Amino acid sequence: MTRRRQRRGRGMNAKLILLAVACALGARAATNVFEMPLVYPKHLQLQKQLIETVRAGKTEEMDRVCREGVALLPMDPTWQYNLACALAYRADKAEALAALDRAIELGFRDPQAIRADNDLKQLASLPEFAGLVKKAESPRGKPVE
Repeated sequence: MTRRRQRRGRGMNAKLILLAVACALGARAATNVFEMPLVYPKHLQLQKQLIETVRAGKTEEMDRVCREGVALLPMDPTWQYNLACALAYRADKAEALAALDRAIELGFRDPQAIRADNDLKQLASLPEFAGLVKKAESPRGKPVE
């Protein structure tokens, strides 16, 4: 294995761990406490599927899993963010930008992560992307409205 692949693999593992933690925390925060026991097992199953599809590089499967996650937890910013990442691989970037905007609206406010995410590199040259990063920066430290 080349050094580049080793570094990429380590970076991917760190990203997957961050993704798993963020999904779990986001799900807890966005779902009614009384509904959580009903949806949490499915959330964990989808989370595991997403990690597997990311590792395998199956972008169409990532899209499907993320859409299921969004349907299960529509107010969860992390599922919306993951959907934006999956959609960024498509030719039409408008839907990816819309999903990223929705993730930011729901509370995904980490502009450094957005800028550094390799999945979103295809969007980085678009003027709308810069606007969304700025939007993610602006509400930092302020309560969600």
